[in-house]
Amino acid sequence: MLKQPDGTQLHKSTMLRHYIVSLRYQHPGEAFPVPSSRKLAEMFGIARSTVTLELKAMTEDGIIIGKRGIGTFTNPALEYIFLQGQKALPLIGLLCGDGRVFFHDSYSWSLIAQIGQELTLHQCNINYITGSFERSSEEEIVTNFKRLGLNAVIWIHPPPLIGEIAKRLKAAGIALLTGEKQLPGFSGAGYDIAQYSRRLAEHLLKEKRHSIAILPSHDFTQEIECTISDVYRATGEELELQRYLRFPQKPNMEDFIRNLHEGKIPDAVYAHGFCSVQVYQALAANGISPEQCRLIVTHHCWPGAGFRGLVVAYTWEQYAKTLAALTLMELKASGGATPQYRRIPCDVVAVETAEDELRVMPPPLPDLSL
Repeated sequence: MLKQPDGTQLHKSTMLRHYIVSLRYQHPGEAFPVPSSRKLAEMFGIARSTVTLELKAMTEDGIIIGKRGIGTFTNPALEYIFLQGQKALPLIGLLCGDGRVFFHDSYSWSLIAQIGQELTLHQCNINYITGSFERSSEEEIVTNFKRLGLNAVIWIHPPPLIGEIAKRLKAAGIALLTGEKQLPGFSGAGYDIAQYSRRLAEHLLKEKRHSIAILPSHDFTQEIECTISDVYRATGEELELQRYLRFPQKPNMEDFIRNLHEGKIPDAVYAHGFCSVQVYQALAANGISPEQCRLIVTHHCWPGAGFRGLVVAYTWEQYAKTLAALTLMELKASGGATPQYRRIPCDVVAVETAEDELRVMPPPLPDLSL
């Protein structure tokens, strides 16, 4: 069942409206026939009286028009922004996650915004979709996508059930591309985790750091751990890894802070997401200097002014351009393109001075005081 951005269930009458608007989008400049109220009631599992009221409202809104004795049709007066000549522009569905997260972090919003901007620059329209996919069947999810009239779907951080959905979308002629997860037989893109993990290991080896605490909050943590371990092993250096994890996938800040109080201080800490701010504050509260413990963070979760450590800088623009190019290839080939999964490199920056901090950190908010 589709949901709204605040997580509340999307009413079926609203889904009906989405469906009819998609008919209008797919057939620009045409008076395209709308199914009967009986058929619509069966399609969406709602009463015919509800369908009748919604059709009346859409008629008043100018979305559909009625022709006496013939039936109901989409209104052929279509906004120019949807047209390319006399054809509707490609419509791309953009999703992020498993539908249960409705308030994204900076990382996700940066990807969503960059991908949307890049595709609209290439004459595509974007339908940002939220939904609760946990209780929906694969068939129901794909049916909803088909009703929206999507030409392609870009799914960032797709859920585990994506495999079966992918097969059904392909059979329906809707291209699927994934972000952050490689799906055999489908195109997509993701950051090169192994590449930047090797660079992190090289920085840490250079600083002679041999104990690393990891506070995971994403699926790539294990790959980061394995890659760093492999680099240390290849150089003959010892490495002690301590993972602070709480089920199901939350950083265990309580144990980490307790160990700091007890004097169990690692040489370095890798922290992802908001916990990087908590780690930064905990190190400062215990008087632990960057020389004693090196903090590793991601660019979108800057821990605060005065930070000195290692930063993983994601290249959102390159990521977006890559996914957009792959999407356009899929559309041009009408599903016959050779699947490609591109790995996007990241930069690892050492912040040692105020100049480094200004160069890497996000721009400050403007001063709005009078």
